[in-house]
Amino acid sequence: MSAAELNEYVGEYWSDEAEVMLAAAVERGTLVLKRRPASVIALTPIGNDAFRSAMGTVTFRRDPAKRITGLSVGQERVFDLRFALVAPK
Repeated sequence: MSAAELNEYVGEYWSDEAEVMLAAAVERGTLVLKRRPASVIALTPIGNDAFRSAMGTVTFRRDPAKRITGLSVGQERVFDLRFALVAPK
């Protein structure tokens, strides 16, 4: 993916359910999610707005105007943990 495409995902995402903030950033050409205090999770593209990571599948969500509005995480025991975009880049 190009730098411009990856930069679409940059921002801070909050989950009320998990009470966790994730920050999406681009580091050395790779999209990553950061979680305090020092976790950095690399995302590997696997499809439109979908990425594989150590925390499971991360899918970014868009509104009808194609703007990123949030993301969801799916893994073995979590089907659709949602995070809302609270601070775009």
